Amino acid sequence: QDPNSIFWFYQKLIALRKQEQVLTDGKYELLLPEDEAVFAYTRTNPNTELLVLCNFTGQEQMCSLLKEWGDGEFLLGNYPENSPAEMLRPYETCMIIRRNKE
Repeated sequence: QDPNSIFWFYQKLIALRKQEQVLTDGKYELLLPEDEAVFAYTRTNPNTELLVLCNFTGQEQMCSLLKEWGDGEFLLGNYPENSPAEMLRPYETCMIIRRNKE
């Protein structure tokens, strides 16, 4: 029942996989392949772009992708509020989505 629990987070991920087709049919592209601290990738289909960012360290990490995707919709994260511009907090994960206008 705790919306801040890991269990709740995984439930939300499962629900998103069913709601957002881009998660299952989107083309995968690894971003920042040389960065050992931040795992970043996109999934893209004709209607949607999704950015996933994961900070695998216990320190804040600069990430310009947050600013570049500032026009997107914050979809999910493991902190109660959105990330500050260009900064991923320790062990932060977030998903940002852009829906193409038809």
